[in-house]
Amino acid sequence: MAAHHFNEVVTGTGFLTDSEIKAAIEAGFLIVGGSSSSDRIRHASYELRLGEAHVAPVAPAKGEEFEFTIRRLADKTPLRLFPGEIALLYSLEVVGLPPNVLGFTVARGLLFAEGLTPENTYVDPGFTNKLYTTVVNRSNRIITLQFGMPIARLFFFKLSKAVERPYTPGHMREIGQQVASEISWAVSTADEAKRKSSEELTGAVRVLTMAGNQVIELLEREQQERKRQIQQTRLWLIAVAAYVVVSPLVATVINASPRELSRPLLNLAERDSRASYPQFTARRRVPT
Repeated sequence: MAAHHFNEVVTGTGFLTDSEIKAAIEAGFLIVGGSSSSDRIRHASYELRLGEAHVAPVAPAKGEEFEFTIRRLADKTPLRLFPGEIALLYSLEVVGLPPNVLGFTVARGLLFAEGLTPENTYVDPGFTNKLYTTVVNRSNRIITLQFGMPIARLFFFKLSKAVERPYTPGHMREIGQQVASEISWAVSTADEAKRKSSEELTGAVRVLTMAGNQVIELLEREQQERKRQIQQTRLWLIAVAAYVVVSPLVATVINASPRELSRPLLNLAERDSRASYPQFTARRRVPT
């Protein structure tokens, strides 16, 4: 019934134009529940706006489930995404597609420019719900996303006829909603990092996605500079110690007279002379 009614509003097939999107929304299709805004219609697409976000932790502790934290936004509470965080950006709009309409989303280029990695995805015929775009903050900055800002464009493609099996949530069709994953050895909690050796920490930093090798190079240079400073300090200490020992002798030499300086040498020469040439006592002959 919905497809038949929609065919009366949009008669052709293929991608919908701005006028067709506007007519369909006014007839209660595509963006439903009063969540649409006519000024969001762009050429042959509709701009989805940011409503709320589900944010995943960067590194949950081992044994903990990988759960998203819901952050409901408002005009005065924007979303702040820290480096490495993953977020599902949900739209303000409720998307409601007839069974003969397929949707495609393209993330705004502004998100790429800020260092986010958003996904481009599809919307199955018959889908009705808020739509989300997954983003990952790959930058080294905290990125702020404002409530209500455009996050993606939604394109509508009308099929030649309705699909036999419209959209059904994955869990109702026994489709896994999460792939198996575990924490990488390169990512750990603060307590786990304290128990790792220096070699393990160095290896973990080296494989970081952003600037891992650069960080290691800086640390190695700093270590070499520290060794050089320690060696220089040791040389200074040796020089000071030598000065303390030698300076009294130098002062004695400087203050002594030439005769006093030569006396030890003369005494030594005289002692050596006596040792080399023994003296003999002459006997007087007494006449008989």
